Amino acid sequence: MNAFLASCLNGEMDPVVGLERLSDEDLAALADALFRHLDAGEPEFGAQSWYDSVREEIAARRAGAELAEVITPEPDLAG
Repeated sequence: MNAFLASCLNGEMDPVVGLERLSDEDLAALADALFRHLDAGEPEFGAQSWYDSVREEIAARRAGAELAEVITPEPDLAG
């Protein structure tokens, strides 16, 4: 288990506030580490909750990005 994953599972990072502060790359790395940890046989208590929270954060970011694309008007190229 990597140190970042261990800090999450040991309660050193708040699952709500901490996930919001992570970069997209760090969030993806955490999702991957949690997935591998859950697939390894006997995951630590709380790993599934962390994985679910990470998936929700990723989904929220994607939904926000898609909404921003819809709201942002395209430049007027005819002008």
